[in-house]
Amino acid sequence: MTDIVGGADVEGAVYGAAEGAVRAHAPEQLAASAEMGFAPGSSGSKILDAVVACAARWGIEKTTVDDVAREAGVSRATVYRLFPGGKPSMVEMATNREAVVLLGEAMERISAGDTLEDAVVEMIRGGYEVLSSQAVLTYMRTNEPTKLRTFFSFERMDALLRIAGEVVSPSLEEFLDPDQARTVVVWVTRLVVSHFVNPDRVVDLLEPATARHMATTFILPGIALSSPATEIDPHQPEPTPGALT
Repeated sequence: MTDIVGGADVEGAVYGAAEGAVRAHAPEQLAASAEMGFAPGSSGSKILDAVVACAARWGIEKTTVDDVAREAGVSRATVYRLFPGGKPSMVEMATNREAVVLLGEAMERISAGDTLEDAVVEMIRGGYEVLSSQAVLTYMRTNEPTKLRTFFSFERMDALLRIAGEVVSPSLEEFLDPDQARTVVVWVTRLVVSHFVNPDRVVDLLEPATARHMATTFILPGIALSSPATEIDPHQPEPTPGALT
């Protein structure tokens, strides 16, 4: 079995497969797409694992191609054969693979909600939990906070919001129309990333009560306000001033 599967646009194909798998609620397909075009156990897959391991240990800046080759148990030549772009292309693909995994885990958490509120709560808690479980991001938050903020800024953040909105929002369409579902996903993604990049000792998004407070205070009211105004029935009597409605 060859290391590379398919043509040159591996990342585009992988994200297409990931989106299709999520929409079809097929975790096994999503897990396969997380291999980023490499056969499981192949040199390419081992190299991506090594990138994550080395970056978590020393940070992305200090990680070298030699470090990755040594960690993966392959030669430097093999690294450059599979990743002609060297370190930047390895880091980019490893990051994309982590993103696919994050989306899959987020989908599992969201699907556990029986109501819109429960789904949003799980999205907040699950999103923060999976970000916190990523060794590279955790290392950057502790040792390279400025680089972490840069990592989640501008084009990369826009891409993250776009992908999250497109891939995750169908899981909320049981409760909302597609546009509203995408809006909720974008809002929650911004909320989770903001708190991860700038952690608050008082606000712990892993706590169910805190996540529910965030959902009911900041997310759900926004959707209610953005919904079309309810049509007034002319035959409905006007409420008595001061009465509960």
